[in-house]
Amino acid sequence: MQDYQASAKVSCAPERCFRALTRDIALWWTTRTDGAAEDAGAEFTVHFGRTFKTMRVAELIANRTVVWRCIDSHLDLDTLENKSEWTGTDIRWEIEASENGARLSVTHVGLNRSIGCYSACEKGWDFFFMTSLIPHLEKGIGRPHPQTSQST
Repeated sequence: MQDYQASAKVSCAPERCFRALTRDIALWWTTRTDGAAEDAGAEFTVHFGRTFKTMRVAELIANRTVVWRCIDSHLDLDTLENKSEWTGTDIRWEIEASENGARLSVTHVGLNRSIGCYSACEKGWDFFFMTSLIPHLEKGIGRPHPQTSQST
């Protein structure tokens, strides 16, 4: 099964992408963020109402790679039997310098059609990647939760 993937060319420096994934998570994903993501081994939690995901920074290569490993989660979706489906998954961010900017890619390793939250989480990632993170990088205007009704 193919894991969730998205990528986009952005008109900003790789350093800005790296900062968004390590220091500015509250500006594009959710304003309810606890902890830190600036160092390998650091842990942070993102909250979406009663849904939460706790991440450990598993890998950092400045301006190139950020990997978050989900170490705990609760997905508040009525249709899910396993409300901790994100636990044990990795979110891998790759940043490549390109002409006039960077290419930013995300792969959520373990988030695929075999798990119950895939449809809702795919929609959430699509929104937060394209409609919040990319505008945050290019214009400084993200749309983090709770300004939206998305739940990823």
